[in-house]
Amino acid sequence: MRSAPALVRRAALAIVAGALLVLAAAALGAVGESPAAAQQGDPAVAVSAGHDHTCALARSGEIRCWGDNEHGQIDAPEGRFSQVSAGDYHTCALTEDGEARCWGRNDEGQADAPGGRFSQVSAGDYHTCALTEAGEARCWGFNAGGDVPSERFSQISAGERQTCALSAAGQVRCWGWYLGTSNLGAAGGFDYYYRPTDTPEVRFRQVSVGDRDICALTEAGEAHCWGPSLYVDRGSDDSESIPPSDPVVQIVAGGEDWSGWPGSHTYYTWACALAQDGAVRCWGDGSWGQTDPTPGRYTQISAGRSHACGVTDAGEVQCWGRNDRGQTDAP
Repeated sequence: MRSAPALVRRAALAIVAGALLVLAAAALGAVGESPAAAQQGDPAVAVSAGHDHTCALARSGEIRCWGDNEHGQIDAPEGRFSQVSAGDYHTCALTEDGEARCWGRNDEGQADAPGGRFSQVSAGDYHTCALTEAGEARCWGFNAGGDVPSERFSQISAGERQTCALSAAGQVRCWGWYLGTSNLGAAGGFDYYYRPTDTPEVRFRQVSVGDRDICALTEAGEAHCWGPSLYVDRGSDDSESIPPSDPVVQIVAGGEDWSGWPGSHTYYTWACALAQDGAVRCWGDGSWGQTDPTPGRYTQISAGRSHACGVTDAGEVQCWGRNDRGQTDAP
């Protein structure tokens, strides 16, 4: 979910993670041959954590998935791919030619990938969005046609029922459903698009959408998160529950846990960031250990519902957090 996260083209080896993947070309050049990687012979260059499953992209272009497979979401097709994005119960990827392929749950058409050539794909909950090579946003699945902006974007991230994208001017644009007067009968609600007043009106270079909250990085590497949930924004009194103050190179918004439904609408979410030195810092709800990253140096990270994963500088995948479906058992 989410992966994970900008554009992935094998020629540039640049991957954005949320649902989506952010990986610089230099990261691949830094991949070493640790004993485990050497034995495998095909180290990972990117990883994407979904709801209860995880997928990784190998240097060869092969996709490997593990975890929950109730809907066939880990049954990756054969072939060579340039990006992978694990959603709620489905997964999508881009071939080397930029074609979108999806598999897994498809009750809302979220796995019915359209034809065409894309530069990035992001699998959400019951919908999927992608960017064409011209930077136009295309979405399919639940409410796919609802209010998709016509401008051009450089990165896109699909969440639970909302989507955000980064405009050419570096502004975060969001659209989709939010919890207001809904078929659940809940009055009031939360505006996903609201940004706190202390969020600067500056250029952003990455956006990541979780289940309900949104995180983004400024061009200077400053992390900002906003949304209806607790423990992800700078307004918290808990110093361990705010984004790091030092510049980071990637940020990913995680999933949610909630209490008091339908009375209090109290949601608990979390997020992780990748520091310039390769260390991972997580904050927010750590009920399942998702905010306790495995120590190491990473080149890219991804957050799912209650687990997170990263690719080390040796090309290994390390995961932490909830593991009731084997979603952290990286091969």
